[in-house]
Amino acid sequence: MATKTTKTLHSGYLSKVGAKVKNWKLRYMVLFGNGKLQYYKKPPVNIDTEEPQGLINVQADVVELILWDDVITKGLVKWPSAAIPQSGFAMRTRQGRVYQVHAESVEASDKWIAAVRSVGANIVMYYSRDILQLASISNSAGSQISLGFAKALGTAIAFAAVDRCGRRLLLIVGVSGAIVGHLGMAVAFVPGLVEVAPTLAWASLLLFLAAWDLGWASLMSVVISEILPDDVRGVGLGASCSLYWLVSFVQAQTLETLFKSITIAGTFFMYCGASIIGLLFVLIYVPETCGRPLETA
Repeated sequence: MATKTTKTLHSGYLSKVGAKVKNWKLRYMVLFGNGKLQYYKKPPVNIDTEEPQGLINVQADVVELILWDDVITKGLVKWPSAAIPQSGFAMRTRQGRVYQVHAESVEASDKWIAAVRSVGANIVMYYSRDILQLASISNSAGSQISLGFAKALGTAIAFAAVDRCGRRLLLIVGVSGAIVGHLGMAVAFVPGLVEVAPTLAWASLLLFLAAWDLGWASLMSVVISEILPDDVRGVGLGASCSLYWLVSFVQAQTLETLFKSITIAGTFFMYCGASIIGLLFVLIYVPETCGRPLETA
């Protein structure tokens, strides 16, 4: 069924690849701002009325974006050794299905990857795949459930304790947990530093996810709306949320580059340092707003 939309983020021809090379088909793909990727046999005359051949809900269903080197290394596509293409990517959905596409050039592939990331494909747990690989844990339904459980646990604790313990204390605990989680992942990725690296990496990831949802993920909008006075509350909240998503976008775009340039351990040490700055900010500048009138918080 055709989807009416007012914004097209990216479009162009891509090769939609099956399990074998003989199954690949050239399709014209259109990625919309609502996160839906529709593909056609040829460019549609009217996107709003023309039925697509198929649709992928990138925003809701894609949980992993796989770069082309990993597609080849994992043998997701059985290419002849003499004809392996050099550009493309793959998307893994919640249902376990992998969509593989081949772009005409590295530049074209990079543009598609940036567009897919920009619509919020669920790479909020940016580095979970690398940690799962390090911990020798398959990216199975069980491992994904445990990641989701950690996030749900942090959110549940925040919901239950936000009015009893106060916003500031939960932020301090959450940011502190994120610091410990980042530090643990950094240490785990230092080659030969600890014998229990896989277990440490996995436990640190779960701690970070729970701590993040306990702190900023649950309380950011609440604290901002309670601190700002009435006359600037709307503008301030909008500016803060925009800055948050801008930083998240920059992080998503630079993560793989950081892994390669300063190593995975170095990246997590850097994130740990940034989290320490965040903790100092909370300790120095964030007041307790629980139970106080808005204009005096």
